[in-house]
Parts: sequence; structure tokens; C-alpha cells
Amino acid sequence: MTYFERIKELTKAIPTTLVDFNTDRTPARIPTQASSNFITNKQQGDWAEGLIFKAINQASQNFIAVRYGKSDDLIAGDEGFADFFQEFQNELDKIGKRPDLLIFHKSDFNAKLGYDISKLPHDSITEYVKKAVAGFEIRSSAFLIERYEEAMNQRTRENLDIALRVRDNILADYSKLLDHPNRKKYIPILRSIDAETIQALSFNAPGWYANERLSELSGLFKKLKNAVKEVQERDGKRAVVVLCDF
Repeated sequence: MTYFERIKELTKAIPTTLVDFNTDRTPARIPTQASSNFITNKQQGDWAEGLIFKAINQASQNFIAVRYGKSDDLIAGDEGFADFFQEFQNELDKIGKRPDLLIFHKSDFNAKLGYDISKLPHDSITEYVKKAVAGFEIRSSAFLIERYEEAMNQRTRENLDIALRVRDNILADYSKLLDHPNRKKYIPILRSIDAETIQALSFNAPGWYANERLSELSGLFKKLKNAVKEVQERDGKRAVVVLCDF
């Protein structure tokens, strides 16, 4: 699997409530005034980018970070912003969003181009960009945390609902199959599942295939286990989106 194919697979796991990659980009209007919230978020993002940039270049023995994303300090209302904004929109349609930073092996770093290639036309550095091993799109945590929390909470609620419905289905329609010496242990596990206990729930999904009904029951247990896993992993998950155009 190539790096590009790996990125494509990773994007499939990102909830569409967070980012929907199948939605066409809506052309943006040129803003006439920058809000205080936008300025604050931009300053936080610039600070975070500078921190990562310095940390890699000062501490890494094998890699070098190069600025690649648009880094002009122009904001809505400034002279020349309209031209800058339109140029940025054209680039989005052509290659997508440039990652803020590109990471190169030191052996591939082009000292003549230096640590900032953000203002160079994409066509003039295409082959160089392909040598990068990663692209970092950086935002301060405050910029996306509320949206991320909302998406993850929704995902948790959906999987909790799935788990409770599957539990009820098994207990209502497959109780006779569970009333067997080798299967009875699952009954108290199922009955104990609720919104609180699901966080500590642990069981192995059985593999019963002696007949069609047992096979159906095994499938329901697997569905239940997957839903439980999603609920339990919610608190440990963190969203890291790396956008690359190489």
C-alpha cells in the first residue's frame, strides 16, 4: 500500500460530521472584515505552527521541517487581501490545501530553497515536495476542540444505542439458545449492560456456527462487541488530521 493509498484509507475513518471528503468545495466569498475570533484563532494557529517548526528543527537529528502552507499575515480589510484570497482559492481548486509544514529527511533538504517555500509556485517545486515524508496541518487545540467533542459525543451515543438494542434483541429472541450450560455465562453479562457499566464491560465474542440460529447469534455478539469497543475507546481517541497533496 502506497503512502497516498494509506492516507485515503485513514480519511474513511474520519466521521462525516467532522469532515465530509465527498462534499464539493463551496467557493468562499471574499471577506471584508476579520472578526476578533478569527484573529485570535489565527494567532493561536501561528503560535502552534511556530512551536512545532522550531521543535523539529532544533531537536531532530534526522528530519527538517519546511514551511509550505500560505503564511501571509494579510487579513480581511488589509490592502492586497482580495488578490491574496483569490489566489488561495485558485490553489485550493488546483491542488487542495497546502500542509503548513513539510517534513524532509535531512539528506533530501534543499538548502537553496531554505526553510520557507510557502511563496513559491506549486509547479516549480512539485518534484521537491514529493520527497517529503509527511505534511503537518497544524491548528491550536482550541480551534477544533468543540467541533471534535460534538462529533465524538454523537458517535458515542450512536454506538451506545446500538449496543443496547443488540442486547435487547439477543435477550428477547435468543434466550432459549443461551439457556445451555456452555452459553449461560453470557446471560448475566447481557443483563448488566447499561450506559454506566458499558465502560467496564469485557467479554469475548463467541463463534457458534453449528446451525443458522447460532450463527446469527454469534453475529449479534460481534456487533455488540464492536459497539462496546467504540464507546470505550471514545475517551482515548484524539483527532489528528494530516492533509497532504503529494
